[in-house]
Amino acid sequence: MDELITQAGVGGVLSILILREVLPFMSKAKAKANGEVVKELADRAARADHQLTSIHKTLDAKDQDGVRLIYSRRSLDDVINRLATCIEKQTEMMRDMHGEVKDTRRDVEVIRDAVRSCGGGGRA
Repeated sequence: MDELITQAGVGGVLSILILREVLPFMSKAKAKANGEVVKELADRAARADHQLTSIHKTLDAKDQDGVRLIYSRRSLDDVINRLATCIEKQTEMMRDMHGEVKDTRRDVEVIRDAVRSCGGGGRA
């Protein structure tokens, strides 16, 4: 029951706020002559056009490489390039380690065969 009262109270307050904002606008629009309303709308459209042009210039800005600044930061590109270099180095190191492991396995097999041939037995 308390929830219902709270919801009704919130709805009532919201309705009052909407009416408080909408009614003065409507009465103001009725009071103005049609020419004034059109002029006000034209002014708003001109301001919106100016703002959109400004936003377009900001979004269309490019760096010396022709990359849009809003989408790609130079520092991010540098970090990505350094990360790629590190990955290449790590890949090369892993290849070297893999080769060493293969050589070690081969050496272990040679030693195992030598011990067996000497009659040392060892694990099978």
